[in-house]
Amino acid sequence: MKDFPIKEYQFVQVSNSKIVLRLKRSDNVSKGVKEKIIDTYKKYLPEQTGLDFSEVDSFEKTITGKFKFVYKQFME
Repeated sequence: MKDFPIKEYQFVQVSNSKIVLRLKRSDNVSKGVKEKIIDTYKKYLPEQTGLDFSEVDSFEKTITGKFKFVYKQFME
């Protein structure tokens, strides 16, 4: 993600076939940048896995105050 103009982000696995990349709304990420992110990461994801985007105002931190860049949000 260092190659993209994004300050804060979070990858969230919401199902076996879907990843959501949460981006800070204030970063104003263009459609073109989002397309480049998809092109970059699709080669690392299983073939049937989609990558969607969600813009948020802020990110939750853990109880200890840490920020999780990647996490799983569903139960199998």
